[in-house]
Amino acid sequence: MAYTEHLFNVTLDADDSIATWTGPPQHRGDRAGHSAPPGHLYKFLMVTGRHQAGLATAADKVVGVLGNKPQVVGDPATVTIFGVQNVRFESGQNPAPGDRVTLGAEGFAKVAGDGDVVLGVVTSPGANSPAGAIVSVLLKV
Repeated sequence: MAYTEHLFNVTLDADDSIATWTGPPQHRGDRAGHSAPPGHLYKFLMVTGRHQAGLATAADKVVGVLGNKPQVVGDPATVTIFGVQNVRFESGQNPAPGDRVTLGAEGFAKVAGDGDVVLGVVTSPGANSPAGAIVSVLLKV
């Protein structure tokens, strides 16, 4: 099961790549039992402007992982820069403890290969989902 531990966060303003309406923070799903969409929670981020963060597009520019769900541009974005944080992997990835992690498409993580920039190490396998696994990663950004 995915877990977090000893997180160190900074707060930057959300840009338009991570500001996604997912409903109010207390929303746990509708009456039909559907859960709120995840937005870009647990994806890799980079600095995109003055005191602003957005989805990472290059592994060497990653500064951390999104730890909340900003609803509109300018909302506070919690950026985890140190610790064991949950990270969302690309669909089809099945990382195991000890696997090195790098940036995949659209801010998702993927298992690193030779020559990739290593952003962390998997510490615990996570739950697989259609959008990919949510896995605990010791960040090295």
